[in-house]
Amino acid sequence: MTGEAFLIDTNVINDFFRGDKGIKENLSNNNILIPSIVAGEIYFGAYASGSLKSIDNKLLQIESFLEQFQLVKVDKETSQAYGVIKSTLKKNGTPIPENDIWIAAFAFQYELTLITKDRHFDLIKELKKQIW
Repeated sequence: MTGEAFLIDTNVINDFFRGDKGIKENLSNNNILIPSIVAGEIYFGAYASGSLKSIDNKLLQIESFLEQFQLVKVDKETSQAYGVIKSTLKKNGTPIPENDIWIAAFAFQYELTLITKDRHFDLIKELKKQIW
């Protein structure tokens, strides 16, 4: 591990499950935190995926994946950061998906760089982000 910590977005985990070797290497070489919101999105993807056998297999993969990382949950500080971000976006007339506001709130709360491919995070000033 490099000692540097990152917060990861859902699209990073999706790329991991698609076999992206660069993502796999980066995840194994860094301290990774996963927002509970992201875990929920990943579970949704599994449950919406089709047959029960397919769902069961995906759930096992998700459980195995999540066990490797720290899951961060919403608390008062997260909620306050969410309120600041959402009100700023609303004032600026630049809404983004609701779950992504929560994900950004975690990044501010824990002072972490967010790893994402979603460009709408650029609308949140002072949010540190990277693309892997």
